[in-house]
Amino acid sequence: DPLRNSFAMLPIVPIVGMWLWASESEYDVLMFIAGVFYLLLASMRQSTPLALLAGACGNAALLAFYGRFDGLSLFDHPQLWLIPPAVSTLVALQWHRDSIDAGAATMGRYACVAVIYFSSTSEILIGGLGQRLWPPMVLALLSVFGVLGGMWLRIRSFLYFGIGFLLLAIMAMVAHAQQAIDHTWPWWAFGISLGVLVLTFFGFFEKKREDVERLIRELRSWKN
Repeated sequence: DPLRNSFAMLPIVPIVGMWLWASESEYDVLMFIAGVFYLLLASMRQSTPLALLAGACGNAALLAFYGRFDGLSLFDHPQLWLIPPAVSTLVALQWHRDSIDAGAATMGRYACVAVIYFSSTSEILIGGLGQRLWPPMVLALLSVFGVLGGMWLRIRSFLYFGIGFLLLAIMAMVAHAQQAIDHTWPWWAFGISLGVLVLTFFGFFEKKREDVERLIRELRSWKN
Protein backbone atom coordinates (compact mmCIF):
# COMPACT_ATOMS: atom_id res chain seq x y z
CA ASP A 1 0.00 0.00 0.00
CA PRO A 2 1.10 3.67 -0.33
CA LEU A 3 2.00 3.98 3.36
CA ARG A 4 4.29 0.96 3.27
CA ASN A 5 5.93 2.15 0.05
CA SER A 6 6.52 5.59 1.56
CA PHE A 7 8.07 3.97 4.63
CA ALA A 8 10.42 2.00 2.39
CA MET A 9 11.60 5.22 0.73
CA LEU A 10 12.59 6.92 3.99
CA PRO A 11 16.36 6.23 3.80
CA ILE A 12 16.51 7.62 0.26
CA VAL A 13 15.84 11.18 1.47
CA PRO A 14 19.04 11.75 3.51
CA ILE A 15 21.13 9.79 0.99
CA VAL A 16 20.00 11.95 -1.92
CA GLY A 17 20.36 15.07 0.19
CA MET A 18 23.98 14.29 1.07
CA TRP A 19 24.72 13.46 -2.57
CA LEU A 20 23.20 16.70 -3.88
CA TRP A 21 25.13 18.83 -1.41
CA ALA A 22 28.33 16.82 -1.96
CA SER A 23 28.64 16.06 1.72
CA GLU A 24 30.92 13.14 2.60
CA SER A 25 30.47 13.29 6.37
CA GLU A 26 29.42 9.89 7.71
CA TYR A 27 28.17 8.86 4.26
CA ASP A 28 29.42 5.31 4.84
CA VAL A 29 27.56 5.10 8.16
CA LEU A 30 24.36 6.36 6.54
CA MET A 31 24.61 3.82 3.71
CA PHE A 32 25.28 1.03 6.22
CA ILE A 33 22.20 1.97 8.25
CA ALA A 34 20.14 2.10 5.05
CA GLY A 35 21.45 -1.35 4.09
CA VAL A 36 20.47 -2.83 7.45
CA PHE A 37 17.06 -1.15 7.19
CA TYR A 38 16.36 -2.61 3.75
CA LEU A 39 17.69 -6.02 4.79
CA LEU A 40 15.26 -6.18 7.70
CA LEU A 41 12.46 -4.90 5.48
CA ALA A 42 13.28 -7.47 2.81
CA SER A 43 13.21 -10.31 5.36
CA MET A 44 9.83 -9.17 6.67
CA ARG A 45 8.27 -8.72 3.22
CA GLN A 46 10.18 -11.54 1.51
CA SER A 47 11.03 -9.01 -1.19
CA THR A 48 13.80 -9.66 -3.71
CA PRO A 49 14.09 -6.01 -4.91
CA LEU A 50 14.54 -4.82 -1.32
CA ALA A 51 17.19 -7.48 -0.72
CA LEU A 52 19.07 -6.31 -3.81
CA LEU A 53 18.76 -2.73 -2.61
CA ALA A 54 20.16 -3.76 0.77
CA GLY A 55 23.14 -5.35 -0.96
CA ALA A 56 23.72 -2.23 -3.04
CA CYS A 57 23.64 -0.03 0.07
CA GLY A 58 26.06 -2.36 1.85
CA ASN A 59 28.53 -2.21 -1.02
CA ALA A 60 28.17 1.56 -1.25
CA ALA A 61 28.88 1.85 2.49
CA LEU A 62 32.05 -0.22 2.16
CA LEU A 63 33.30 1.78 -0.83
CA ALA A 64 32.52 5.06 0.92
CA PHE A 65 34.53 3.82 3.90
CA TYR A 66 37.49 3.06 1.64
CA GLY A 67 37.22 6.57 0.23
CA ARG A 68 38.11 7.98 3.64
CA PHE A 69 41.70 6.75 3.32
CA ASP A 70 44.24 7.96 0.77
CA GLY A 71 46.10 4.64 0.75
CA LEU A 72 43.00 2.62 -0.18
CA SER A 73 42.26 4.12 -3.58
CA LEU A 74 40.90 2.03 -6.45
CA PHE A 75 44.18 2.21 -8.35
CA ASP A 76 46.26 1.13 -5.34
CA HIS A 77 44.04 -1.74 -4.15
CA PRO A 78 41.56 -2.65 -6.93
CA GLN A 79 40.51 -5.92 -5.30
CA LEU A 80 39.17 -4.10 -2.23
CA TRP A 81 36.85 -2.09 -4.47
CA LEU A 82 35.87 -4.66 -7.09
CA ILE A 83 35.61 -7.97 -5.23
CA PRO A 84 32.72 -7.08 -2.83
CA PRO A 85 30.31 -5.97 -5.62
CA ALA A 86 31.34 -8.95 -7.74
CA VAL A 87 30.74 -11.40 -4.88
CA SER A 88 27.38 -9.77 -4.11
CA THR A 89 26.34 -10.08 -7.75
CA LEU A 90 27.53 -13.69 -7.84
CA VAL A 91 25.49 -14.55 -4.74
CA ALA A 92 22.42 -12.84 -6.22
CA LEU A 93 22.80 -14.77 -9.49
CA GLN A 94 23.14 -18.07 -7.66
CA TRP A 95 20.23 -17.30 -5.32
CA HIS A 96 17.89 -16.45 -8.21
CA ARG A 97 19.31 -18.93 -10.74
CA ASP A 98 15.92 -20.56 -11.32
CA SER A 99 14.32 -17.28 -12.42
CA ILE A 100 17.20 -16.11 -14.66
CA ASP A 101 17.89 -17.21 -18.22
CA ALA A 102 20.59 -19.90 -18.22
CA GLY A 103 22.74 -18.10 -20.79
CA ALA A 104 22.56 -14.80 -18.94
CA ALA A 105 23.36 -16.51 -15.64
CA THR A 106 26.41 -18.20 -17.18
CA MET A 107 27.71 -14.93 -18.63
CA GLY A 108 27.10 -13.21 -15.31
CA ARG A 109 29.04 -15.88 -13.42
CA TYR A 110 31.97 -15.65 -15.82
CA ALA A 111 32.01 -11.85 -15.56
CA CYS A 112 31.91 -11.84 -11.76
CA VAL A 113 34.55 -14.53 -11.36
CA ALA A 114 36.78 -12.77 -13.90
CA VAL A 115 36.46 -9.48 -12.01
CA ILE A 116 37.40 -11.20 -8.73
CA TYR A 117 40.46 -12.97 -10.08
CA PHE A 118 41.73 -10.25 -12.42
CA SER A 119 41.41 -7.55 -9.76
CA SER A 120 43.42 -9.69 -7.35
CA THR A 121 45.99 -10.44 -10.07
CA SER A 122 46.30 -6.75 -10.94
CA GLU A 123 47.28 -6.03 -7.34
CA ILE A 124 50.24 -8.39 -7.78
CA LEU A 125 51.33 -6.47 -10.87
CA ILE A 126 50.78 -3.04 -9.30
CA GLY A 127 53.21 -3.80 -6.48
CA GLY A 128 55.63 -5.52 -8.84
CA LEU A 129 55.82 -9.24 -9.56
CA GLY A 130 57.74 -10.93 -6.77
CA GLN A 131 58.00 -7.80 -4.63
CA ARG A 132 55.28 -8.59 -2.08
CA LEU A 133 54.14 -11.96 -0.76
CA TRP A 134 50.64 -11.18 0.51
CA PRO A 135 48.95 -10.38 -2.87
CA PRO A 136 49.68 -13.84 -4.38
CA MET A 137 48.65 -15.43 -1.07
CA VAL A 138 45.31 -13.61 -1.28
CA LEU A 139 44.91 -14.77 -4.89
CA ALA A 140 45.74 -18.34 -3.86
CA LEU A 141 43.14 -18.20 -1.07
CA LEU A 142 40.50 -16.85 -3.47
CA SER A 143 41.41 -19.58 -5.96
CA VAL A 144 41.03 -22.32 -3.35
CA PHE A 145 37.62 -20.92 -2.39
CA GLY A 146 36.75 -20.86 -6.10
CA VAL A 147 37.71 -24.50 -6.56
CA LEU A 148 35.79 -25.58 -3.46
CA GLY A 149 32.79 -23.49 -4.53
CA GLY A 150 32.87 -25.05 -7.99
CA MET A 151 32.94 -28.55 -6.51
CA TRP A 152 30.17 -27.78 -4.03
CA LEU A 153 27.88 -26.02 -6.51
CA ARG A 154 28.96 -28.26 -9.43
CA ILE A 155 29.83 -25.29 -11.64
CA ARG A 156 32.71 -25.86 -14.05
CA SER A 157 33.56 -22.19 -14.57
CA PHE A 158 34.35 -21.76 -10.87
CA LEU A 159 36.54 -24.87 -10.93
CA TYR A 160 38.47 -23.92 -14.09
CA PHE A 161 39.08 -20.32 -13.04
CA GLY A 162 40.15 -21.44 -9.57
CA ILE A 163 42.69 -23.98 -10.82
CA GLY A 164 44.15 -21.59 -13.40
CA PHE A 165 44.61 -18.67 -11.03
CA LEU A 166 45.88 -20.95 -8.24
CA LEU A 167 48.71 -21.95 -10.58
CA LEU A 168 49.33 -18.27 -11.34
CA ALA A 169 49.44 -17.44 -7.61
CA ILE A 170 51.94 -20.24 -6.98
CA MET A 171 54.15 -18.93 -9.78
CA ALA A 172 53.99 -15.43 -8.26
CA MET A 173 55.05 -16.84 -4.88
CA VAL A 174 57.92 -18.68 -6.56
CA ALA A 175 58.97 -15.38 -8.16
CA HIS A 176 58.90 -13.74 -4.73
CA ALA A 177 61.07 -16.51 -3.28
CA GLN A 178 63.51 -16.19 -6.18
CA GLN A 179 63.90 -12.46 -5.59
CA ALA A 180 64.12 -12.86 -1.82
CA ILE A 181 67.11 -15.22 -1.97
CA ASP A 182 68.48 -13.88 -5.28
CA HIS A 183 68.80 -17.32 -6.82
CA THR A 184 67.02 -19.32 -9.53
CA TRP A 185 66.69 -22.60 -7.64
CA PRO A 186 63.02 -21.92 -6.60
CA TRP A 187 62.11 -22.00 -10.31
CA TRP A 188 64.03 -25.25 -10.75
CA ALA A 189 62.23 -26.73 -7.75
CA PHE A 190 58.87 -25.53 -9.12
CA GLY A 191 59.56 -26.99 -12.56
CA ILE A 192 60.72 -30.34 -11.18
CA SER A 193 57.73 -30.54 -8.81
CA LEU A 194 55.34 -29.71 -11.66
CA GLY A 195 56.93 -32.39 -13.82
CA VAL A 196 56.62 -34.97 -11.04
CA LEU A 197 52.95 -34.06 -10.57
CA VAL A 198 52.28 -34.44 -14.31
CA LEU A 199 54.00 -37.84 -14.42
CA THR A 200 52.11 -38.91 -11.29
CA PHE A 201 48.83 -37.85 -12.87
CA PHE A 202 49.47 -39.83 -16.05
CA GLY A 203 50.54 -42.84 -13.99
CA PHE A 204 47.33 -42.58 -11.95
CA PHE A 205 45.33 -42.15 -15.17
CA GLU A 206 46.74 -45.36 -16.64
CA LYS A 207 46.13 -47.25 -13.40
CA LYS A 208 42.63 -45.86 -12.76
CA ARG A 209 41.54 -45.13 -16.32
CA GLU A 210 37.90 -46.12 -15.82
CA ASP A 211 37.56 -44.06 -12.63
CA VAL A 212 39.17 -41.01 -14.25
CA GLU A 213 36.97 -41.29 -17.35
CA ARG A 214 33.89 -41.58 -15.12
CA LEU A 215 35.02 -38.48 -13.22
CA ILE A 216 35.48 -36.58 -16.51
CA ARG A 217 32.00 -37.58 -17.68
CA GLU A 218 30.56 -36.41 -14.36
CA LEU A 219 32.45 -33.13 -14.68
CA ARG A 220 30.97 -32.56 -18.14
CA SER A 221 27.49 -32.91 -16.65
CA TRP A 222 28.10 -29.96 -14.32
CA LYS A 223 26.76 -26.50 -15.07
CA ASN A 224 28.88 -24.36 -17.35
